[in-house]
Amino acid sequence: MAFFALSLYGPTYLREILKFDVRETGFLSALPFILSAIVKFGAGQLSDRMTFLSEKARFVFFAATSQIGFAVGLVVMAFTSDRLIAQIAFNFAIVSSGLNIMGVIKCIQLRCRQHVHFAIAVISFTAYVVQFLAPIIVSIICPDNTPEQWTILFLFITGVIIVCNAGFPFITRSDPAAYTKQINVENVEK
Repeated sequence: MAFFALSLYGPTYLREILKFDVRETGFLSALPFILSAIVKFGAGQLSDRMTFLSEKARFVFFAATSQIGFAVGLVVMAFTSDRLIAQIAFNFAIVSSGLNIMGVIKCIQLRCRQHVHFAIAVISFTAYVVQFLAPIIVSIICPDNTPEQWTILFLFITGVIIVCNAGFPFITRSDPAAYTKQINVENVEK
């Protein structure tokens, strides 16, 4: 939810709250995604070379870094009125969220194996639902686009990030799930 809210409504925040003009808003909205692509490339290489850590430790590290970084960026955006600091926090939040691919998505690949397509389909469906709900939530929390309303929105999203991700390091596993194991048909009684 957090990523979609920020990617969908980040330009509104930049334009209405930080008062960037239209051209600046366009550039500043695209910049974190360009930076995120660069960081993902480097982080993927780093993840592959961190062989001193277990596979689980690596994806937990990147998932936690992703979500903590995102939450920190949102909190800074919530409490600053300085345009430069807010823009840096906006970039940091989106770039951090990009690390999620080395975290949660890697975990899904390891756990679901040949069924990863189904897990990704569920994630995609959830993304569609969030993209449907985000405008409703934003319009309820930020009807007038005031800085105070955006502070509430960013803190709400931060709370959602924490609640949804706090258990991940403790309950996740890196071994293939039971449903991915092949059944030996010869040993099954008829």
